[in-house]
Amino acid sequence: MHGGRVEGCGRYGVLVHNGGVVVAGESWVGGCWGDGVRVVTAGGSGAFRIPTLVGRGLQVANNRQCGVNVSGGGRAILQDAGSTANRRDGVAADGEGSQVLLRRCTLAQNGGGGVRVMSLARGRLEACTVLGSGGPGVRGSGQHTAVEVQGGSVRMSGTEGLLVDGGARMS
Repeated sequence: MHGGRVEGCGRYGVLVHNGGVVVAGESWVGGCWGDGVRVVTAGGSGAFRIPTLVGRGLQVANNRQCGVNVSGGGRAILQDAGSTANRRDGVAADGEGSQVLLRRCTLAQNGGGGVRVMSLARGRLEACTVLGSGGPGVRGSGQHTAVEVQGGSVRMSGTEGLLVDGGARMS
């Protein structure tokens, strides 16, 4: 999907499921009742290839759930992208094997947190801006969960700028 627009969907704007791969460049996803983009594997790990979202210049906004939600071992790689004004987290990764890599991304005015990584997931932010989240700017939660933050800024969060709890590690 390049230069596309997905909006007003009843569930997810884009669902990357069971080994699917979506490469989105300079596209917009928003106004959906669920997550803007959902990346997930059903049926347990190893049943399918890893579902993957690669977004360059992807903008995700105004969704009723998360902007980008990765779980069940899915993977999202976002570069020069944005997740803005979603009711929950801008980007979320949850569950063993789930991964998010954000490079030069802007996560602003999301109702939950900017980025939430939990329950054995991995997250890496490189030169990102997290601004005005309703909850923590960046949160790592749960045993064996790791979040790495390199450069960038976290400003004006509704609660904590960085929150690490439940045995997670942030560096």
